[in-house]
Amino acid sequence: MLPQTIQTARLLLRKPAPADAGTIFDTYGQDPAVSKYMVWRPLTRVAEAEQFIDEAIAGWGRISFQRIKIFSLCGSF
Repeated sequence: MLPQTIQTARLLLRKPAPADAGTIFDTYGQDPAVSKYMVWRPLTRVAEAEQFIDEAIAGWGRISFQRIKIFSLCGSF
């Protein structure tokens, strides 16, 4: 199971929150250059960002450090 946060001197990774949807939509969710590398096409409505956040929250507990370790050992990132 992933920890609630991972923090370094320059980075804070945390579980997504529903309030993040507006920021995702406004800052990069609509950008075709960014969405090219994401699992979505450019967003056209905030509701699409909300759905993405809901799915990310639901999947948060499904990843373990063991899987991450195996994945990174394969060189697939």
